[in-house]
Amino acid sequence: MGSSHKSLRIISILTFIPAFPLCIAHGVLSNHPVPAVGLVPLAFSASGAIFLLRRRAVEHGSGDDEEESSRLAAKLSHPVLVFTCDVILAAAMMVVLVFTWIAPGGSPSLSMLAAYATIPLLVNFTIHLLLALEAFYTGLAIHSLVQWLAWRTLPPDCPHCHENLRPPFPQLPWLERIRQRRQHDDYAALFVDDEHRYRDEEEGEEPIHVAEHEQHEDMQHSPVQPQPVEVRKKKDRKGKTTPPSEDPPSPWNP
Repeated sequence: MGSSHKSLRIISILTFIPAFPLCIAHGVLSNHPVPAVGLVPLAFSASGAIFLLRRRAVEHGSGDDEEESSRLAAKLSHPVLVFTCDVILAAAMMVVLVFTWIAPGGSPSLSMLAAYATIPLLVNFTIHLLLALEAFYTGLAIHSLVQWLAWRTLPPDCPHCHENLRPPFPQLPWLERIRQRRQHDDYAALFVDDEHRYRDEEEGEEPIHVAEHEQHEDMQHSPVQPQPVEVRKKKDRKGKTTPPSEDPPSPWNP
């Protein structure tokens, strides 16, 4: 938040002080809802300004509780959300002003009181409109987009040196903030079995995958040991006969 934004937010807070008694007095004397209904957007405007100013004051705070609350505050103070709130508040105040201007006039004193009550609404409407326009101009990089479109009217390459003349598409701050937020919030769940689960290694112990790799290489490079085979001569194999198997005696034979 720049210094100009801070000054405008402070003005939106201060304008609520005279608007409250003026709108209440006009509503009680005239029995008409406008411009007294304008206190609702004025209250939201003052509350939002206090929140944003406090957010800027404690932006560099540290601590567990403050860190958890700062995450929520960072989401609520996102530039796109602030721009949307400024547009809604400006539109709501303009609606109250239009209905106040077209309302049937009463006594001159009530008309003068209504005119005084609408001054804070006019000031806040102008503030929120300026803040919304500035946020839209910077958030979508309107100046860079206009330059990029102007360069599109020229040929892409220089006819003499054949270098590229057109600049690349400008980066949009709002889209970059949203993209960074999504990359920070997204995470992938990892499902790992017990065999490949990560384990802390003790000092002096080789990593598991290194040990398995070395064991596999040793098995490949180590020579294969032949197994001893008993060799018999041909004569021994011919003379050697297998003795007949003796059947167990049957109890039914005599």
